[in-house]
Amino acid sequence: MIIIIITDTREKDYIDGLVISDGSIRLPKRNKNPTYCQKMALRYKEWGDKIVDNLNLFGYSSRLCESVRKAHTIKGYYYPDTKVIECYTKTNSKLHYYRERWYEDGSKVIPKDINMSDQFLANWYMGDGSVHIQKSTVKNKQYKYWYITLCVNSFNKEDVEFLREKLVELGYYFTISNCKDGFRLHLCRQKDVMKFLENTHKYSVCCFGYKWRPLNDHL
Repeated sequence: MIIIIITDTREKDYIDGLVISDGSIRLPKRNKNPTYCQKMALRYKEWGDKIVDNLNLFGYSSRLCESVRKAHTIKGYYYPDTKVIECYTKTNSKLHYYRERWYEDGSKVIPKDINMSDQFLANWYMGDGSVHIQKSTVKNKQYKYWYITLCVNSFNKEDVEFLREKLVELGYYFTISNCKDGFRLHLCRQKDVMKFLENTHKYSVCCFGYKWRPLNDHL
């Protein structure tokens, strides 16, 4: 086992926030060092460029390329061929730190030392979060409520409950639902939704502006 410790909390929070969503730390067959990879739709290229810039600043030689994600089925859901962009790094021994924390027997797990900084939450939200509006009418008056969902379908119940506890410690009272394809975390209390969005907004990227639209609605 290669023992590497990352002391730069800014780097750690940034990369952890990517890995908890769509990012992955892979071990190439012909190289002893891992590489970081993440795919996203073409419309999010701005975020891909931002990720590459930041990973380069942290010392991970990175680039973007276009590719086609082949049609596939995940837990009963069919996904057709899709043009995507892929962010990836060259192999780097420092990535052993993240690989050993985030994977157990090849499957993703939640490290117990994650730090849920605003940067971490923003990356998680951009990568695997969504915002929804629910409308209701009471005594002929229409009301609308925003709620946030974070997908955690890659993780088991114990890990999801751990994540919820960490979020509650920050004052974000998420609830857990068990869907066909895995677990979800939902934030429904309006003051918590606005607090979450206000605290993470400075780390947002324009192509994900729609995920912060409740802030404009709230003004």
